[in-house]
Amino acid sequence: ANVEEMTNYINTYLCDETFLLGQLRCYSQYFGDPRIELQQIEAAAPGVLIANATLSITVTKLALRHVFPHLLVYKGTTASKIASLRDRLIGRRLDCSVSMSFMFDGETGRVATIETYIDLMAALFRVLGSLENVSQVLDHALVG
Repeated sequence: ANVEEMTNYINTYLCDETFLLGQLRCYSQYFGDPRIELQQIEAAAPGVLIANATLSITVTKLALRHVFPHLLVYKGTTASKIASLRDRLIGRRLDCSVSMSFMFDGETGRVATIETYIDLMAALFRVLGSLENVSQVLDHALVG
């Protein structure tokens, strides 16, 4: 398959929000109003396309419960700090950079492998303002 055919295939079948949210189940189930916007598709090598997008999600109470449960149980000397981080996150919109690599089978021209990277760290940094805060939020987070 040539680059144009692969791009059309991705635009038609793989860049549909429903498909991507299915692949990104954690984000679609626990965060509010998930939206993905395709920014660019490029041919990185023969049979490899890279799609860059932005995933926008809202931090909800459900996300806190299932992804950041450590922000709901706070004890000891860090209790006020953890409560502050939780309060700063709840209801906030996070814009995460997403990179998806599509590797095509040379014989069939179909997608053989999809690799996804979601940059949650940078999105949290923009909201929380320091690596220390981001580290506390991600330290026990239940995301890959």
